[in-house]
Amino acid sequence: MKLSEAIRKGCEDTEKCEGYMVPGEKQCCVLGAAAVGVVGWKQAAGAYETKGSSIHSLIMKEFPILRNLVPQEFHPLRLQSAQIFSVIVDRNDKTDTTREMIADEIQAYEEGTFPETWKTIQSN
Repeated sequence: MKLSEAIRKGCEDTEKCEGYMVPGEKQCCVLGAAAVGVVGWKQAAGAYETKGSSIHSLIMKEFPILRNLVPQEFHPLRLQSAQIFSVIVDRNDKTDTTREMIADEIQAYEEGTFPETWKTIQSN
């Protein structure tokens, strides 16, 4: 499964939040949505509640694309290049971008192009 697909699948039954998850509320960020897309809500929320770092490890192992570097010009919220992981976390937490829109951006990247929207990131 591609990262963009996992995000979309995880968005189906969850609401957006900042930070990985709010298990009692069935809310998660873009990366939490990817985890839910891969292992389902019950397992992802359980892993987060018992050991939050395990969900981070799951996502990074399942989607090595998250480690790819993005040039600074495509991530103006930072003053240096950053991993895709940081780009999409900032998109989720610091802008009004929906998780579905982030999935579209990731799909463009998976297909070989840097999303132009990454050049116009501005804090909300």
